[in-house]
Formats: sequence, C-alpha cells, structure tokens
Amino acid sequence: MSRIFEALEYAGLAPVEEPENNVEVRLNLPRPIPSFEEKLLGLYQRIDALVENRSGRIVSFAGLTDGDDSSTYVLEMARAGSVRLGKRILVLATCNSGCAKKLRDSGLTKGWEGISHSARSINDVVYQISEPPIAISQLNATKDALPTLLASPRFMNTLRLMRKRYDWIFIDTPPMNGGFDAAMLSPIADGTVVVVNAGKVRWQVVRHAVDQIAAQQGNVLGVALNRRRYVIPDFIYRQL
Repeated sequence: MSRIFEALEYAGLAPVEEPENNVEVRLNLPRPIPSFEEKLLGLYQRIDALVENRSGRIVSFAGLTDGDDSSTYVLEMARAGSVRLGKRILVLATCNSGCAKKLRDSGLTKGWEGISHSARSINDVVYQISEPPIAISQLNATKDALPTLLASPRFMNTLRLMRKRYDWIFIDTPPMNGGFDAAMLSPIADGTVVVVNAGKVRWQVVRHAVDQIAAQQGNVLGVALNRRRYVIPDFIYRQL
C-alpha cells in the first residue's frame, strides 16, 4: 500500500494514540469471584492458543437465549484482562445487547453510524471508564443500522485502528434467538464463544447456532457452559 493511498484510506479517522472520552458509566458489576476469575484467565489462555492473530484480537460472545449471561462474560473477561493481565481492553456492544443497555442507562446513545458516513472522530463514541478500567463503545444505535454499518469501508478501516489501539476487543450481542447480530459480526471477529446455560438448551439448538455462525464464515472457538451444576461437590471434581 502506498503512503498516499494509506493517507486517503484513513482520512477523517482519529489517530491511534488520541485518548477516548472519560465519562462516568455505572456498570454495577458485583465483586469478582476468585474461582470464576481464574476460569476466565484460563479462557484467555485457551483463546490465545486458538486465535492466529497476535495483536488486537477480536472475540465475540454469543448467548443463545435470554439469561445466558453472555454480557456478564464479556464484562468479566474485560475486567480480568485489564486488572489481572494489564491488557488494553475495548468492549463493543450492538444495539439491545446487555452492555448497550448499560450505556443507554448512562445517557450514552451514539453509535458508529456517524463515523461511517462523515468525518467524525471514532473517539466521539468510545468511552473510557474507571470500573472496570476498560473502554466501551456502542456499534449501532439502532437495530436496522448494523448491516449498513458492516458494509461501510470506513467501518473496517476504523476496526483496524482499534486493533492497533487495544490488545483485546470483546463484542457483546443480543441472544441469537432474538436476532442475527452474532452471526453477522462473526466474520469480523477472530473467533466466537457461544455461551449456553447448562441443562436449559437442547443440543440441536446449540448445533443450529454453531451452523449459523459457520454459514457466515465465522470461527466458533468453543461453547461456554454457564451455571453448570455439579452432582457432587466441585472440589471433588477437581481431584478426579
């Protein structure tokens, strides 16, 4: 790529080192549970081994139904990565996801649509928060805007800048039984983790969700079983 073309391609976008907005966003997360946090750190290692991209990894978390807590996984992964691993973390939320609802509760309703069709800076819609110490942004302000946003060349250019700025980018989407956000976004991610409440969903439903992502050329990294109940105490399982 020539320097002239590169300058044109990134025209109007904020430089990588430009800081984000500092705002008060209340995510109301409970204190981390040490055992769960250790499992999340182990998940970082497993994802790291599965993803070929060595910098600016993008991982999407997709729940199947309401109550699968995929947004909790996203926020707790972000907190563990920032606090325990010292990584630069960005959370991207699509409209109607759990993280997007928390942004709207704080009065932050802007999406990336404006930067895709104008010279607005990406930093107008990326917010740095203190607890957990991460950056967070809403991709699309309305449900119908997502397909157009993903088709915009400036969206992909902006996403490349975000890969340079952050070590990990986590995408939060609404449950797959209520829309196609997770499937549509799976091609831009290095991989997708499907979050399932153990014992609540038939395996055929999980298989269908995995097939949906694969049909969009997405890469399913694995399935996270949430709220798994042990017949015998957990400490005995760890000794087996």
